[in-house]
Formats: sequence, structure tokens, C-alpha cells
Amino acid sequence: MIHKGSCHCKAVTYEIEASATLDVTDCNCSICSKSGYLHLIVNKEKFKLLSGKDNLNTYTFDTGEAKHLFCKTCGIKSFYIPRSHPDSYSVNVRCWMKKRLSLSKPRLLTAKIGRKILTS
Repeated sequence: MIHKGSCHCKAVTYEIEASATLDVTDCNCSICSKSGYLHLIVNKEKFKLLSGKDNLNTYTFDTGEAKHLFCKTCGIKSFYIPRSHPDSYSVNVRCWMKKRLSLSKPRLLTAKIGRKILTS
């Protein structure tokens, strides 16, 4: 199934291929909790940027491994390259064009302790 997403102003749009029922992750690290990010990890082959490549800025912090991509116009991060899956994208399910979705109960990803990631 094809799912389409965008930033708030729709300058950045993308589509991904994923099932109709989605296993998502709700991370409680500082950047994800402050932005309300609901993660779905997608292989790069299943992700297609439709518009806005030139309208993306990159933000990094801590190790600099994660590449947080956000729209220069509206500031929304609708997808990024996660440190945990550098060959994939994490897309924010909350940035998808509204359609009926079947979401599992989000798995909580607990913030890191040192450099070790703990999950529940």
C-alpha cells in the first residue's frame, strides 16, 4: 500500500510503501517527545521524495549520526535518517495525508542511557 506524507506547508512531500497495518514506535527522547514524532522505519527503497529536496535543512546533535531533515519554510520534520537505522528512513506517521490507518499500540522506545538504547 502507498502512503503519502508531507510537512505542514506541503513544500516537502513523499510517499512510502508499507502495509495497511503499521507497527509504530513512540520514542521519549528529547527531540521526539518535544515534536510528537511517531516513528515508522522504512527501507530507503520503499521511500520516494516527491518534492522539496531543496527545501530541506539538516539538524544534528549528540553523536551527529542521525540526520534530522526539516522543512525550511514550516519547520516540520516529516522524515529523517535515524542513528539506529542509517540505511532507512524514519517517517512521522502523524505527517501523513489523512486516510484511515490501522496502527498497532505504539512501542515505547525509552531514551538512551549512555549510548545503549533500551526498549520496552
